[in-house]
Amino acid sequence: MTSVRRRDLHQPVMATGEVPAVHGAKDDPRYPSTRSIRMVLAFLIDLVVHIGSGSAG
Repeated sequence: MTSVRRRDLHQPVMATGEVPAVHGAKDDPRYPSTRSIRMVLAFLIDLVVHIGSGSAG
């Protein structure tokens, strides 16, 4: 049996036109949010996880 994430079962978004060479680049149509928003949210989630795991132990 293979474990698969539920979000991987959805159909991928098809980008029309030329796709940038770097995944998630500034003008990548596959990502609707800007890169800076994704970076800030990733940092905040990482911070919460680290603080939560530190206080749990």
